[in-house]
Amino acid sequence: VFVSENNPHYKKSLFCAKSIANSLMNAGFYPNYYHYFNNPRVNFKLLYKDLPVYNYNKLIVLKNTEVPAILLEAGVILNPQEALEFKDNIHRTKFAVATAKGLRNCLNDS
Repeated sequence: VFVSENNPHYKKSLFCAKSIANSLMNAGFYPNYYHYFNNPRVNFKLLYKDLPVYNYNKLIVLKNTEVPAILLEAGVILNPQEALEFKDNIHRTKFAVATAKGLRNCLNDS
């Protein structure tokens, strides 16, 4: 889950990102750090060692908004296991439900 420190509502964006990341992990989804650890040109920062929330200030959809914003990466297509898992409707539904639960927690805290 990505956020930008340049978003005028960074604190709320970060809260929502953490809420969604926690919900996904509680549902059994775990982060894939493929791009983070295997790309020397990575220009985003992992904010927590035990939670997949990154700061990425270059994404316009995160920084140039008037509202809190996050970007959720559901999987890495280059990872054959993740590509297979997301072909399964049950897997996608479980992911969507966990995401919605985290988002509901975020919105209920407004």
